[in-house]
Amino acid sequence: MKKENYQERNRIARELYDSFAKELADVSFRIDETIGLNSTSPKTRESLRTIRSSVTQLIEKSRQLREEKYELTNREKDVLAILATGASVKEICQTLFLSQATVKSHLGSMYKKLVVTNRVEAINKAKALGLLP
Repeated sequence: MKKENYQERNRIARELYDSFAKELADVSFRIDETIGLNSTSPKTRESLRTIRSSVTQLIEKSRQLREEKYELTNREKDVLAILATGASVKEICQTLFLSQATVKSHLGSMYKKLVVTNRVEAINKAKALGLLP
């Protein structure tokens, strides 16, 4: 498969996962809202809680699938998590006991996989995808 076709397929998959996650989050919010409005009916609340539990499981599964699709390595996830705290490259190096070249390599690889160009975009995209809390 040509590189351009592979990249286009991944871009489309990412957009679908992003859209799916947003829709599930909206459904979960609406269920919580409805539970609050129907707080007097125990049967209705219980039914809605069951549905919410199913939606929560779908959201978690979607998050796991997105992580697999973005294929970040464990070390890249470590770097990303520390990056999200506002740490510099030097601080990441000290925390993970890595050289600057290695950290920069992980950052470049993450940026490419997330289709971003800088740390702020990477953090925002990772949060939107559920890769970060």
